[in-house]
Amino acid sequence: MGAQLVSGSFVVGVNRRLAFAAAVFFGILLFGAVGRGVSTGNSESTVIAALFIGFPFIFYMRRVLQREPVLILDDEYLRNIKANHTVRWDKIGGMYLRQRQGIFGQYHHLVFTDRATDKNEDLPLDQLSVGWKDIVELVERHVGQPVPVRREAGLRIRRSSI
Repeated sequence: MGAQLVSGSFVVGVNRRLAFAAAVFFGILLFGAVGRGVSTGNSESTVIAALFIGFPFIFYMRRVLQREPVLILDDEYLRNIKANHTVRWDKIGGMYLRQRQGIFGQYHHLVFTDRATDKNEDLPLDQLSVGWKDIVELVERHVGQPVPVRREAGLRIRRSSI
């Protein structure tokens, strides 16, 4: 499900293609490991493979089958369906985009302060059906100002003093 304009609201779902690719990867690992465990008669390795590879497979298959939206942006509200949190645009105190460099690329989170609850909310923007830049652009239209970017280092390598 991509970003759909439904009666003035932008509805965003999960990136089902990415979830499908991950489910296929874990499914191949799972069935290969279970098949090998069964063929060799090693029940312990079969159970371990089913547990450690089966859970990610189930997680990503659920995301593939998920049809409901995760984020709704309309004229009045920002709704994070996954976290069950709705905030009015005029109740957002501060907002920034946190960009963190990880091992496998950059991760993006929209961080904002809800003035009604005085809590910081963290909304992950990766693995959605719409790119993070498009979501930030929609948010900037509603807020009326640019969203600043804060870059954080994902990995900090310490030098040992040996």
